Amino acid sequence: MSSIVNDYETQFEDLSFNISSIESFTSNKTSENKKFGLLLIVLLLILTAYGFYYFYILKK
Repeated sequence: MSSIVNDYETQFEDLSFNISSIESFTSNKTSENKKFGLLLIVLLLILTAYGFYYFYILKK
C-alpha cells in the first residue's frame, strides 16, 4: 500500500514539474511575441513615414 502512495507522490511531483516547465515556456513565448509585435509595429511606422515622405516629394 505504501508503495502505491509513493508512486502517486512521484507521479504528482513529475506532473507539477511538467506544469511549471510548461508555464515558464509559455511565458517565454509571450515575451518573444511581444518583442516581435513591437518590432513589427516599429517597422510599420517606419514604412508609413517613408511612404508619406515619398508621396510628399512626388506631389511637389
